[in-house]
Amino acid sequence: MGRPRLSDDIQKLIEAGNLDQAVSDLKRRLIAIEASLEACYISQELAEVYGFRADDPDWTARAIHYASLAGEGFVKEGLLPEALKVFYWLRSRQLDQAAAHQLRGLIASTFASRKSKKPVFDDEMPPPTPYQELKGSIVFDNDPPELKRFQLENIESKQFAFFSSLKVQELEALLEVLQIMIVQKDQYLYRTRDEADCFYLILQGNFEKHQAELTIKIGSEEFVGDLSFFSGRNRSCDVVASETSSVLRFDQDAFDNYSKQFPSVRERFFQFYEKRLFLNSFMAHPVFKPLGAEALFGLFDEGVLVTLPRGRVLWKEGSTVDRFYLLVQGVCQVESDEGAQTLLPGAIVGFSEFKSTKPSSLSIKAASECSVIEWRRDIFQDFMQGVPELKKSWQTISPDDYENFSENLFD
Repeated sequence: MGRPRLSDDIQKLIEAGNLDQAVSDLKRRLIAIEASLEACYISQELAEVYGFRADDPDWTARAIHYASLAGEGFVKEGLLPEALKVFYWLRSRQLDQAAAHQLRGLIASTFASRKSKKPVFDDEMPPPTPYQELKGSIVFDNDPPELKRFQLENIESKQFAFFSSLKVQELEALLEVLQIMIVQKDQYLYRTRDEADCFYLILQGNFEKHQAELTIKIGSEEFVGDLSFFSGRNRSCDVVASETSSVLRFDQDAFDNYSKQFPSVRERFFQFYEKRLFLNSFMAHPVFKPLGAEALFGLFDEGVLVTLPRGRVLWKEGSTVDRFYLLVQGVCQVESDEGAQTLLPGAIVGFSEFKSTKPSSLSIKAASECSVIEWRRDIFQDFMQGVPELKKSWQTISPDDYENFSENLFD
């Protein structure tokens, strides 16, 4: 969980209207502080307090100054969640968009590039105090161009490897369209059957997914809601905060507009979605449940992504099925003597027929344009020979054991 924005004693001073006293107390702490990270948090508090007098130009300027100190300090510490909180605070307050844009650019250039040089210090100079070091790392508009932030070149990010896969321009533009949300303990992020018009990345804190009797805990760096978002299905579980937490929200319209500008990033999101959907479905299936992570990822790599036009018949009744599929996007229709059935993304299509090798008693076709991951028999059997646990479950688990298996997104 992230640290509260204001300490209790400062909050009490603010509630009593003693803003000047709150500022005085925080400045005294900032000068005497010994830990650089603590200096960041105190600077953040100072920005909050100064922001209460938005109609005072001097207080507004100081709010911007201390927010910049805090934001860049958090970047130096490799704490992306805290830096993002400052950025979105600056942006939402409309204090100084130039300062917000500057911090956004710094966050993007730092966390997208992942430089790993060793720091260089002047041995003849006395070590700076944390506040001096923090203040010295800031470059303002009127500073000389030769002033360098060498500290920022040596940051080793502690979190969020996904962002490091993006280019600086891609990440900077993405930060601009995202929204930050603080979710209180026991507050629901969404509920079962809600429309999936967004998805989230957890910055800090922990959540629980609830579906019937099943509960899964998720935390920092995990996406939530992306499976239902990309598949076009409604939510299939409740997601509630188990502590005060923060998330980044990806809205449908904003994400679509961003994807038009950076289609390669959308492709990366989709590839991540494919793997998450695969794990969601296969880890619950009785035949594949015994597999470890390495074997599952190996099986995923053996699959081939195929696009099926609407109306394409996967197989007809009486055919021998020589491959099975994971439905990634779109809708398939099953036709049999028992009637028609609709399959949605997350469904493992044709596995029972594939395993039995008997002529199929049903027909399946693409009811819309579909994306599927396909495993052919020869590829699957070659893979199975090198995975003893899969070979065992293939031999010992009968179709009756998963006849009523239902692929559920749990998202």
